[in-house]
Amino acid sequence: MTVGYFYSTKYIGIAKIEEDDERDKFIQTKTNNQAFNILQWVLFVLGAVTIIIDVNLGQMGLDSRAMVIIVVGVVLIFLWAFSWILQLILMIINYFCN
Repeated sequence: MTVGYFYSTKYIGIAKIEEDDERDKFIQTKTNNQAFNILQWVLFVLGAVTIIIDVNLGQMGLDSRAMVIIVVGVVLIFLWAFSWILQLILMIINYFCN
């Protein structure tokens, strides 16, 4: 969806676009940011759902399956937290560079 927005805004009503145009760079940056935010929310939701499923499986007595699912959930939540930390570090770097 975000890629479609990028290409539709890039080619609407413009005969020829230079590759180094600042508008293109801005649109590409916004598109990448939106895709990154979608990825963060998908990681969080999948991690939360797997942990909720694990709680239900643990109560039913399926400990081996519950252990595998909890590991998957923890990895997804770890990736989500790592992506937020990475975004925070990049924001700090950009703030001090400008």
